[in-house]
Amino acid sequence: MVFTGVMDYRPNIDAVVWFCNEILPMVQTEIPGANFTICGSRPAPVVRRLVKRRGVTVTGWVPDARPYLDRAEVFVAPLRMARGVQNKLLEALAMGLPCVASTAARSGTVVADRQGILATDEPIEFARYVIDLLRVRAAGGDGAPGPCSGGGELPLGAAVGAPRSGYCRGGIPTTAAEGGGSDMFPLLPVGRREGWASG
Repeated sequence: MVFTGVMDYRPNIDAVVWFCNEILPMVQTEIPGANFTICGSRPAPVVRRLVKRRGVTVTGWVPDARPYLDRAEVFVAPLRMARGVQNKLLEALAMGLPCVASTAARSGTVVADRQGILATDEPIEFARYVIDLLRVRAAGGDGAPGPCSGGGELPLGAAVGAPRSGYCRGGIPTTAAEGGGSDMFPLLPVGRREGWASG
């Protein structure tokens, strides 16, 4: 799991502290090896202290957050104080990551509910979404049964995604069959693992 942002900004501080206190322990109860990376410049002292918790890494400033997003299986945006568009969510979606977010964080996007972002403000439900997504990834999948895979309705706590390596093949794929879209990540013109689309 990963979170990105400037880490002396109060809403980001609140988000990662709340996540580590309320949600991460539930995730680690079911998935003991689950890790959480907080990637961003200027981590406040309270954020730096989170490294004392099992599985938590605080990077501080990095020249490029993409490698951290690339290594993650799930992006979390547990922002309880959020206004407007959260670029961190858009960046994660562009990298092909399923996102679990607060309703406040999701509300600034035009992404339809459950189409790339699973949103809740309840810690137990937030943890369940993360656990379900991590289990799907660990099983070798990039998503779960849902509309784009012919599996029917999107089940609670699961998300559907195109293969994460299929976002850039020297151009912009135009269909899910070409690796460029799905019900969760429709036709994102950026790359993952194989490089970035230019332009």
